[in-house]
Amino acid sequence: TWSSMSTTSASGPNCAMPTPAPDFVALDHQGKKVKLSDFRGKVVLLNFWASWCGVCKTEKPSIKAMADNLSSDDFVVITLASDHSWTDILLALVDSLAPGQKPKGEVSFDQALAAYQKALPDGIPFKVFIDPPSNDGNIGAITQSWGITAVPESALIDRQGNLRAYFVNKRDWTTNVAETCIRSVIDE
Repeated sequence: TWSSMSTTSASGPNCAMPTPAPDFVALDHQGKKVKLSDFRGKVVLLNFWASWCGVCKTEKPSIKAMADNLSSDDFVVITLASDHSWTDILLALVDSLAPGQKPKGEVSFDQALAAYQKALPDGIPFKVFIDPPSNDGNIGAITQSWGITAVPESALIDRQGNLRAYFVNKRDWTTNVAETCIRSVIDE
């Protein structure tokens, strides 16, 4: 459902809304540290996902379309990938956003980056940060710290850094209901 998270959520933060979003430090594709709080003053849709998650990949086209549609100085989409390598992330983005253009077989980082740049020459309208899992785990440390045990899940965060809505599993972010939910926080 498109409602605010309840106090009986099966996964994700277990709290009443609004509540401060837990801050974190993740890495961008250049290894630069980025904090969630760096985006204070903007409405943030934070999407937790992973390259190995087929459902996450099916959700990416609607996230891209929504981010394209709602892109502004007041709104940013951040995706946090529970992955061990940027190669896997780049290949998953190509696979989901440019079907049929993912290289076959073993691919190096440079080959994955070249495939990404060729398939998506204008880039993507959302930010991607890496959240490496510990050891052989599947879920990244930041994602786990939010109480998330399965991806995809998403959180809508207001300009003050408060969680306003929480969404379990994938969504079609291009629906009128999704846009209304996000715009209601942007337009406050």
